[in-house]
Amino acid sequence: MNLASLALVLAWLSPLATFLVGLGNTPLTDVDEGAFAQATSELIASGDWLSTTLLGQPRWDKPILIYWLQALSVQAFGTTPFAFRLPSALAGVVWAWLVGAFVARVSDQRRGALAVLTLACALGPMVISRVSTADALLNALLAGATLHAYLFVQDGDRRALRIAAACVGLGLLAKGPIALLIPGAAVLLHIMIQRRWIALRDVLADPIAWAILLGISAPWYVWQLVQHGQAFIDGFIFKHNVGRFTQTMHGFSAGPLYYPTWTLIALLPSVWLLGPTVYQLIRGPRPAAFSFGLAWFAFVILFFTASATKLPHYGFYGLTGLVIAMSIARPERIPRLAFIFPVAILVLAALWPQILTRFAPKVADPFYAAAIPEAVTRFDDVWVLGCATGTLALALLGWLAASRRRPIASGEVAWALSSIIVMIVLGPGLIGRTIEAIQRPIVEAAERASVRKLDVVMWGIDVPSFAVLTSVRVTRRDPRPGDLVLTKTRRRPDLVPIATVDEVLYERADVSLLKLGKAPE
Repeated sequence: MNLASLALVLAWLSPLATFLVGLGNTPLTDVDEGAFAQATSELIASGDWLSTTLLGQPRWDKPILIYWLQALSVQAFGTTPFAFRLPSALAGVVWAWLVGAFVARVSDQRRGALAVLTLACALGPMVISRVSTADALLNALLAGATLHAYLFVQDGDRRALRIAAACVGLGLLAKGPIALLIPGAAVLLHIMIQRRWIALRDVLADPIAWAILLGISAPWYVWQLVQHGQAFIDGFIFKHNVGRFTQTMHGFSAGPLYYPTWTLIALLPSVWLLGPTVYQLIRGPRPAAFSFGLAWFAFVILFFTASATKLPHYGFYGLTGLVIAMSIARPERIPRLAFIFPVAILVLAALWPQILTRFAPKVADPFYAAAIPEAVTRFDDVWVLGCATGTLALALLGWLAASRRRPIASGEVAWALSSIIVMIVLGPGLIGRTIEAIQRPIVEAAERASVRKLDVVMWGIDVPSFAVLTSVRVTRRDPRPGDLVLTKTRRRPDLVPIATVDEVLYERADVSLLKLGKAPE
């Protein structure tokens, strides 16, 4: 195998390494992962595969598809973090491969391989493809829908249009109306730029495409309306879709520079490709797929900048378009400058214990303030030495391989290896070990509750992963005398008017598991 072939193989296999390696080594995080996993567990336990609940209450946050996939994975692999995360990881792999295949089709194999590598080895996509939420699944479906709709507009391939319709239908089951808005807006902008107005008529007038879209998505929505009526409309449509745009939810609001800054971080270490992309935008040429990708990205950034709620994962809805444009604009040779970014990330990883130590005094939340010293212990001298050695090795590798005296493919191989190594260090390594420390009190409290075999009331604390981890029933309500209560340690004084504390089963890092006694006289 020559260097050029090796570079292609490494790029196309990179999603398997960055999304799957060490996938189940860390406990589920709170709040999102724990909420999705617990809702899936309740779906399996209840036998109702059409409606979701969280700790016994209806959960309207997301439609049903991700819960079905997680439930199937759990039934195959057991109730483990790996099983809950596997659908996201596989969706991430499909997402990267779809983008790579598209770029290879509209440009060439080398650019297609770079697209796969850029998406699979970017910080943002790596993170969301390793968590048990609906976001990686949605992005794979957005890519499938939008890219196939583009192919229909360009080539008139009705099979591509119907694949796009199927992806939109599944996207409506994965996240909701956003699965239609993003592909629709991106393709409409492309039609306007290319002035292909006949294609717009053809997109809207294909009865088979509409039948596929509605046949996949409509039955579940109709069922929810029949079963839950106005509660479904208020909870899913108004609160979790319209409400997120018109009012700030979860405290996530920011200024106009939020998503541009987020983009720079999410693309690490491939952020250097923005330079050639801006240059090609200004100087040309601008192939149709290049302009399409940038229009897609620009719409998402502008739309969600106008939204009252600005959650980080909204930015991913347009990242696929930017990766397409970046891959098409790639220079012929990987420059030496590119290797500064993976080297800088490894330097950051080596300094992570010192960064956490300096950051600790500024953390006001007792839970995280207690978790930081625990996290520092996870990064010993071996970690620091390994990162420092890797930094020097990557710097040398990049400098030598990207030399103009060496074949172009040598730089591509070195870039692929650097990107994959850095993402594995960040994912299972730095992020994974930090999560282990943060979640340790929740894991230990769940173990204590399982031993006691009493139902638990979760009060004044929101850690749904606790319910997944323990073998007992967990509910959310006000505590009563005799209850076993999971709460924040700082909330213990609030229990005084309710009942005495007979026993402290667990207490650490602002997490308390308490057995209540009698009501005060």
